[in-house]
Amino acid sequence: MVGVFFILSFWYKLTDLTRYGVVIFSTGAVVTLVLDFILIPKYGYIGAAWTNFSAYAVMVVFSFLWSRKYMKIPYQYFRMLFYIIFALSLYFVSQLISFNSLIIRLLLKNSLIILYIILVFKIEKLNIKNIFTTFKKTKSNAT
Repeated sequence: MVGVFFILSFWYKLTDLTRYGVVIFSTGAVVTLVLDFILIPKYGYIGAAWTNFSAYAVMVVFSFLWSRKYMKIPYQYFRMLFYIIFALSLYFVSQLISFNSLIIRLLLKNSLIILYIILVFKIEKLNIKNIFTTFKKTKSNAT
């Protein structure tokens, strides 16, 4: 969700409407404070994680709605939404995995992460060799 917000936050920087950024961040801060007081005492660090997710989700919605008004950028919204829904689905599936063996749980849950990565590579038509080649070129150019 942080990555989606980062991408959606360019519009107010490019259009010199950073006051909207202040409103968006302030709203996220209020959501964080309120949900921290509600969820952390009851759920601990899991409550903090859901608070963080919720705050960013609210900021994404605000940024998305205002970006459509002030600087319409043709993002692939359905693709982004698909990735979010698929990731959340895998998370909820992972919560159903309850074997006594830690190793079996880790193998099954990590296989869900690998499934997600494979799906992203297939949809985005990425090639692992190209990624490492690009990384090497970027690293050698920096030095």
